[in-house]
Amino acid sequence: MKRPSLVHVVACSLLLAGCGEGSLGSGPMDDGQSSESSVGTGGGSVGSGGGTSAGGGDGSGGSGAIAGSSSIGSGGLEVEGTIFVSKDYEAEDASDVGADSVGEMVYVPGGGFSGSNCWELHLFGDVYDEDHVGWTPGALIPEGATQRMYVGHLLYVSQRFVELVSSTDLGGKMLDAYMWPRGSQSRQVVAFEEQAAYGDRVANYLVKGGAGHKWGEQSAATAFDFRDYVDQWIWFEYVFDAEERYTALWIKTQDGVFTGAQDAPLMRREADDPADWTGREWDEAPYEYTSLGWSGPGHLWGYWGQLLGVPFDDTAFIRLDNLIISDGWIAPPEL
Repeated sequence: MKRPSLVHVVACSLLLAGCGEGSLGSGPMDDGQSSESSVGTGGGSVGSGGGTSAGGGDGSGGSGAIAGSSSIGSGGLEVEGTIFVSKDYEAEDASDVGADSVGEMVYVPGGGFSGSNCWELHLFGDVYDEDHVGWTPGALIPEGATQRMYVGHLLYVSQRFVELVSSTDLGGKMLDAYMWPRGSQSRQVVAFEEQAAYGDRVANYLVKGGAGHKWGEQSAATAFDFRDYVDQWIWFEYVFDAEERYTALWIKTQDGVFTGAQDAPLMRREADDPADWTGREWDEAPYEYTSLGWSGPGHLWGYWGQLLGVPFDDTAFIRLDNLIISDGWIAPPEL
């Protein structure tokens, strides 16, 4: 039984445009695509000019570009550059999330980072095997606005959720980034699952397009595994860089093992390094970049597969807080 004190929102699939659909099993990801006219709320683009978003004077509540050499985003985080999206989820806004019939998004007052408010993701194991549930980042970044897109947010994954990923074939997409024009070749996916090829780590895997192989090489002395960081807030930050032709991921944890320092990414995949495009049993062509810039990160933690038969309960959930999308480095929060 769901907790009666929580507000439940099941949003229509129109909120989920631009995610791309496909298999999330252990093999290559499918290259299916959904409607791409907008991300999240279904209308318009994120403006590239000045002004703040509708959520407050610092832009911490919603979408809208905040320009400047240094800006303040949600959670008071300093950003080096223009902020396209900044969300702190302090107000309950159903357009911030979306769900098809395989799950629901629950608003949790006081459940966010440092006692703030947030949304919580729950999945169902008895409807369909795969579909959309997750956070919608808002309207698209305008064409040509940026060749470098940073995406940062706090994340909380419950122990039960990670146990289910580890013990079943459950997996999902953390984000689904597209360049303009929005086609599969310029698409980059970050997957979340367990991979036998990487020591059964429950972790992040970079994927070319929607049909590439899972690449999970980490550079830290200690490998990051979600099983070691359940029931706590973690900082995640990505950069998709079409100018220098690489993708990177930073993680910051409360125990200090992963610092999130700008000069120490956990993962970095170079389009021009052949070693980054050869796996243990595969090789593939590198990412393709365009000159038209990034359109957005797609639906965050928003597509899930291999759901049927998974014994979900109320203790299996994911929370996300303080989302920022920008064209410059986002300083990690103090955890």
